[in-house]
Amino acid sequence: MRDDLVAAGKSPKSRCCGSVRVKMRLISCVAAVAAFPVFTAAQPATVLPGESAGQGEATVTVSQRGRAFDPEETTLTEGGTLTIVNDDQFLHHAYVESDALSFDSGSQPIGSRTDIVFDQPGEYVVRCDIHPKMRLKVTVLPD
Repeated sequence: MRDDLVAAGKSPKSRCCGSVRVKMRLISCVAAVAAFPVFTAAQPATVLPGESAGQGEATVTVSQRGRAFDPEETTLTEGGTLTIVNDDQFLHHAYVESDALSFDSGSQPIGSRTDIVFDQPGEYVVRCDIHPKMRLKVTVLPD
């Protein structure tokens, strides 16, 4: 192969160097991209399934999975939003009955998201009309 390159008027060294130049440019580009920090917009606090909300969050996401709410207890601040995601293989129907809040989601198809806004501090229970053993305790703290 070396003889073919020489016969064609090309130096074996120039072919090698061209390949090295391409590799060096690629490495330089990757290094340049890695050097720039990535900035993202602030997202609302979200409590994922299996976690605890702590002192009270503005937004909490709860999963419906295995015919249960996950987590089974959460804490929001006054005016906060509870998002319920149906991650189950079954239809659900969330509702809240209290003097401070009346909420009924209707049928919740698989994969659907339902938001409930809690405008007043207090203790609430979210239940599923289809699966009576499902219970989510929601504590809403004053803002």
